[in-house]
Amino acid sequence: MLLDEIGSYLEQKGIGEVGEDVFFAQIPENPDNLIAIFETGGYEPELLFDKAIEYPTFQIWVRGLDYEVTRNRVQSIFELLHGNTEIYPLIEAMQSPTCLGLDENNRWEFSVNFKITKLLEE
Repeated sequence: MLLDEIGSYLEQKGIGEVGEDVFFAQIPENPDNLIAIFETGGYEPELLFDKAIEYPTFQIWVRGLDYEVTRNRVQSIFELLHGNTEIYPLIEAMQSPTCLGLDENNRWEFSVNFKITKLLEE
């Protein structure tokens, strides 16, 4: 669910296309320029009176051939999602985008992690 919702939102905003250059829980060898979205656990849920609040987390991982283009792509995702209230009550970045360096095929890799504040359905 979470991966589909984030992927669909990125697609709606013109960041990428699910199945073409946006992938869930995997990093395929091709294409060279892609976005991968991973669930990364989360924080302990809370009970607030009769409401349950969940804090799932996810990682956006971006790969590309050109450093500047790839850096700008991950920055665009960061700016689109940090503070976002359109998909969930709140999405917050856990840090700024980070360069991971080059992979074995000389493609640049970046990542950024996010935390969601989500009310559980009754």
